[in-house]
Amino acid sequence: MSIPSVEEVMKGETTVFLATLDGDHPRVRPVTTIENNGELFVLTGSEDAKFHQIQQN
Repeated sequence: MSIPSVEEVMKGETTVFLATLDGDHPRVRPVTTIENNGELFVLTGSEDAKFHQIQQN
């Protein structure tokens, strides 16, 4: 049995769940993804708490 690639798993998906830490507390939230020229981007607002948690972690 082979492990699927990220591209295979993500194909057609635009909403995924992102896990971050808020201090010592784990948080899991949906985010939007887009693929452009083979690169995967995660979209969120720069004022969202998850944006600041991504910067810290």
